[in-house]
Amino acid sequence: MATAIIGGLQRFMLTGVVNGQAIGLNSTVPAQNTTAHAYNIKMVSNVTATVDSPEQIAFNGADAEQERLFFGTNRTSALEITLDEVDETLISFLGGTTVDSTTNSAMPIWTAEANESDLPSVAIVLAQRGRIPASGAVTWFNRVYPNCYVLSAVTAPSYRAKTTTTLSVLVNPSSYLLGGLAISSSNLGISDGQLSHYIIRSDYPLALSAFVKNGVATGFSTEYLPKASDVDSSASGNMMFDAGVVTDPSAFSTSNGAITGLDAGDGGEIVNMLYETEYVPTS
Repeated sequence: MATAIIGGLQRFMLTGVVNGQAIGLNSTVPAQNTTAHAYNIKMVSNVTATVDSPEQIAFNGADAEQERLFFGTNRTSALEITLDEVDETLISFLGGTTVDSTTNSAMPIWTAEANESDLPSVAIVLAQRGRIPASGAVTWFNRVYPNCYVLSAVTAPSYRAKTTTTLSVLVNPSSYLLGGLAISSSNLGISDGQLSHYIIRSDYPLALSAFVKNGVATGFSTEYLPKASDVDSSASGNMMFDAGVVTDPSAFSTSNGAITGLDAGDGGEIVNMLYETEYVPTS
């Protein structure tokens, strides 16, 4: 790849995770034979990151520093994300609460206050659009934070001011890539098998859908149409993880988003499809 010019933030994606496997806006694995999708929007106005530096110990002698050892690595430990929208479903999920549509179905009740002991583990993807100057080709840089906890807050009403949502993100080291592949099984060369974030470069922005097997069904459908029908998960814009293992389906339709040819497997196993898209809904 040639040197790239990377632009501003374009997309925000979030999903609940279990051992790196996406499960949509759920804090636990959904029922078998259920499809869930990552939350995906473009209304992001600002992101700041806190990066922790490794500890250093200097060894001195002969009136000079002789050697310096580093312990740890540069890792992102926190993010502050501002969304220019307020979504009651997202905020309730992040806070470990629910939207109450039972007390009065015509007037849902929800809160931005959190059950701090019940915060779900989530993965966050921040997508930036870039360009390769040598060729002029457009490319996308997707920053993946696979193991996070999030506290959300909605700004107070103010005269002639928009209301925004602030996400305070605690970024934890993860042993898994998004999709459930163990980092130790990847070719990233991470010595301790953990990282706080990584980057996926793609030709189009990404979406993600999850399916929980029931031991019978051999297919499901994504939320958006994929850009390509290529099913080579090791060399295309579509990458499927079956129980954390990179696997190829038989087919992935660009006309309706249907994925077929899965191994029926065992009930409760999770399939993740990470795919390039232009966000055309499948229905």
